[in-house]
Amino acid sequence: MIYAVAALAVAWVVAESYIRYVERTPKLPPPVTEARFPEVGSAAEDFSLPQAGSRQPMTLSQHRGKRAVYMYFWASWSPFSKDELRDLALVQDDFATSVAVLAINRGEDSSSAEDSALARGAEGYPLLLDAVDDVWRQYRGTVMPLHIFIDRLGVIREVRTGPLSLDEMRERVKRITVIE
Repeated sequence: MIYAVAALAVAWVVAESYIRYVERTPKLPPPVTEARFPEVGSAAEDFSLPQAGSRQPMTLSQHRGKRAVYMYFWASWSPFSKDELRDLALVQDDFATSVAVLAINRGEDSSSAEDSALARGAEGYPLLLDAVDDVWRQYRGTVMPLHIFIDRLGVIREVRTGPLSLDEMRERVKRITVIE
């Protein structure tokens, strides 16, 4: 009996010590649940990036209300960029009055990005430089290439990762140009 009472006393002391410890311990923030941004149906977040060549800044918001936007994240080391950069020029030609194609280079210096883009046939649309991946992180990019289709009101209508054929690009651009 004496052992049972002693065991209860020890358990009581341990429990009280633990409770005091927990009360003094700083509260940790709740675990982060990774919200997948960009979320379809949400407003596209604005950014400002320099353009290759001129270094003039371009913002996403300067297109809002005027034209839909096809944002394409690329890098010279991505094997898909070779064909897609050339295809983006064709898409821009086809939809010049209704869509702005923005090719955003990830993490490369200006001259490397320009040389790579021109060698791959990227002409007729702005090449933007995200040298430190700020916009890539802002849009929570995880897989290359990343295609984001935004209507002219600035609402994200579709997000695609991985390569797209020219026909797939055209089909998605048609969809965002008819949404009002």
